[in-house]
Amino acid sequence: MNYIFKNAKNEWEPLRLYDFKKFENGIYYRDAVLETNPGIKLQLADIPLPNGILRIDHISSDTATAIRLGHYALPKLEKPITTTKRKIKGHEAMIIDNGQYQLAIVNVKGWEKVYNVATKNVHPQSKISKVLNLSDQIKAGENKTYITLMLWKKSGEKWSDDELLPIRKLVQSDDGYRIYLNSGELKNVEY
Repeated sequence: MNYIFKNAKNEWEPLRLYDFKKFENGIYYRDAVLETNPGIKLQLADIPLPNGILRIDHISSDTATAIRLGHYALPKLEKPITTTKRKIKGHEAMIIDNGQYQLAIVNVKGWEKVYNVATKNVHPQSKISKVLNLSDQIKAGENKTYITLMLWKKSGEKWSDDELLPIRKLVQSDDGYRIYLNSGELKNVEY
């Protein structure tokens, strides 16, 4: 699970420079910058869930660039990897299933596109795999928040709408977000 950015050489560059900030109220905070362009800055907040992670990531960039966020790669095992799309309360979810495990990604806020990519030689278990991705274009001088659910479970288990969208309400504040979960929990993300 990582971000990649189109750099000045027109190559896809992953994040490598992270700075742990804190773990507070069940939220893991890190800052990151793109190694070849420190003007692309990220404030990352990860909220662990029973079957995945809720990411609330704030990005500022001094340069226009393409951006992608990828989930884990899912290897092809005995059967082909299947893809399912769902809409939950206006949010796009994509699920892939290899007969053993399922991965789901949900665009809660900010992303332009949700898609999957067939890959070769990415996963150690199989030559063929699929990766769920989100993508967007960020403008020079733009500040943007991306909210993403990255989920997983065993194959054959049904996804409820509450699992795919465990957020009841999102409220933007001056320094972050208040996230009201379906479980009744309140998570305050404060950068």
